[in-house]
Amino acid sequence: MGHSMGGAGSMYLGVKYASIWAAVGAEAPATAPGGLNPDSFSLEPAKNVPMIIVQGDMDTLVPVAGARRWIEKMKELKMTYEYVEVAGGDHGSVLTTGAPDIFAFFAKHTKARR
Repeated sequence: MGHSMGGAGSMYLGVKYASIWAAVGAEAPATAPGGLNPDSFSLEPAKNVPMIIVQGDMDTLVPVAGARRWIEKMKELKMTYEYVEVAGGDHGSVLTTGAPDIFAFFAKHTKARR
């Protein structure tokens, strides 16, 4: 789980090491210009890893359009995902408002212990 550039990093590591994760969470994941986006980074290797994105619709630093593009790609890949768009949420507020959703998502998507 990560926020902003950390959210993009969570998605990156979730794809790169897909076999080790039970689920991935991203809050306001950075997209353009310096972050990942569905045109430049494939989710295909992690299509079986459940993902959740929490995004504020009033985020001026990481616009909501980027998160919506990720969700469209997840739909296209028929991934297990959840999208929480926080009405009135900005870049920082999703840290606290989104945490319960992410932790509930993680509780639903676990892996057997090794």
